[in-house]
Amino acid sequence: MNRPDRPICELVFDSKSPEATCQIAKRLGESLRGGEVLALVGDLGSGKTTFTRGLCLGLGLDDARQVSSPTYVLEHLYAGRFCIYHYDAYRLVGPEEFVALGFREHLSPQSVLVIEWADKVLESLPPERLEIELSMQNDVPNVSEAPDSRRRIRFSGPREVWGHRLGGIFPTKDSSFGLLG
Repeated sequence: MNRPDRPICELVFDSKSPEATCQIAKRLGESLRGGEVLALVGDLGSGKTTFTRGLCLGLGLDDARQVSSPTYVLEHLYAGRFCIYHYDAYRLVGPEEFVALGFREHLSPQSVLVIEWADKVLESLPPERLEIELSMQNDVPNVSEAPDSRRRIRFSGPREVWGHRLGGIFPTKDSSFGLLG
């Protein structure tokens, strides 16, 4: 996903539950400074909207129940410490259509942009973005939780932008998240 000619940093978590996924996202949200673009990628049901709920809580949204997938409206706006623009690119034809929606107008230090199905519009996103890939982990042995609740969350972004930041947010794989292994 990230450009191969740029050094990237990568961090991977295995979450045992939707609550753990929300906690990981909340910690990320608490650390954001404004101006970030977060590109969420994953299959249907992989937890992109669940992740966004936790992220919004970390950004100061009072009630995560306000967060829903913007599949049919393409964009939701939430008020936290920053304006949170939540996009869904699932129904878009490609990056040109996303640009035509005017997302670039919202790139500012006073906002955070979250794009679900970002793999459909990656070419239009700034290179400083943080890509967050969510995938279902139904083949992890010796876990008592329901098999459909486990997720792998892979963060990747340009090392010069995200290297120290991710290390500061997640210094170790903290068991308080309910992480596997």
